[in-house]
Amino acid sequence: MRAGRRLTISRVVERPPYVAIDGPWADYERTLSRKLMKDVRRRWRKLQEEMSATIDVLDGSADLDGALRLGFDLERSGWKGRGGSAIASRRDTDRFYRELARWAAGRGILRLLFLNAAGGAIGFQFALEDDGVFYLLKSGFDPAAERFSPGKLMREAGLRRAFDLGLRRYEFLGAATPSKLEWTSTCHERLVIQSFRRDPAGSATWAAYAWGRPMAKRAVGAWRSIRPRRRDTRGGNGEGG
Repeated sequence: MRAGRRLTISRVVERPPYVAIDGPWADYERTLSRKLMKDVRRRWRKLQEEMSATIDVLDGSADLDGALRLGFDLERSGWKGRGGSAIASRRDTDRFYRELARWAAGRGILRLLFLNAAGGAIGFQFALEDDGVFYLLKSGFDPAAERFSPGKLMREAGLRRAFDLGLRRYEFLGAATPSKLEWTSTCHERLVIQSFRRDPAGSATWAAYAWGRPMAKRAVGAWRSIRPRRRDTRGGNGEGG
């Protein structure tokens, strides 16, 4: 793209899914796959049969440190902890989210959701809720409860809550993974726009990004299509973000 006196490139780097909340839950539910909702109801029923379960939503106004400790331990207990991507896996990441939680709690926009069963938490979501929009930042669950698919149950409960409260939007954030796209087909586009001077050095750099990068991506894609596939050990309920 050539804009004004500079050379520019615009590319999509991520497509975060979201649900626009318009109308009652029943209308939205009819847009979802019957297989998905049948599975959700079956897992809720199984969970309630084995142990009484509730969804609790905390705003951090009471015992914030205790709630964060519990939630971060849950998030670290699964594949994120093993892979080193959990909040508590890095000191600076842990500090960032604790400071974010304190800031958000002070403004009344922090939402910590827990799926509690038999007196203990088996699922966790760290979110912000502001101006009618729910932003899901982090989530995790107890691997021992994987048969109930806690992540799926919490997404369904969180979306129901958003409709019940009359929020405007439910933002999954992060990449458009299959577990998120079960609930919506709409995504934002996050763009990176690069601008280069219209001189020999700038033109050369622009050409490298405009033509070299796509060719490199196609080459990597071709290589990945022929290399042996490794089994994904994270399980079917792994959450992004």
